[in-house]
Amino acid sequence: MRPVNAWESNIQRLVTETKLIERENKMRLTTGSLVQWSSAAGVLVGTITRIDIDLNGAGKMVPWIIIKRIDTGTSVMICGTDDNLKGMRVRILELELEEEYELVSSDGTVIDTYTVRF
Repeated sequence: MRPVNAWESNIQRLVTETKLIERENKMRLTTGSLVQWSSAAGVLVGTITRIDIDLNGAGKMVPWIIIKRIDTGTSVMICGTDDNLKGMRVRILELELEEEYELVSSDGTVIDTYTVRF
């Protein structure tokens, strides 16, 4: 068996910790998800633009969730550990889109209207 250098060791550790983080992520947060969370600034809403894996203050590899706020357009970064997400009351918002259409005859009269939800 050949010796493992420090770089390979770090990669192996990152892959192992990434798998643990994926198992921990019970909410299935992904880029593009619309989320709501509570902070000192109140209840905020934004879209996840990126999820990074990096060290926290304790030196552990953790997910960092970058969210673009809907109200201001600024980005915020929150620690994506399960305990932190629970503490900030992070939840995924289901976006329901609705459009109304009219069925029009050749002479321009409205025959029917219907709503499509997706």
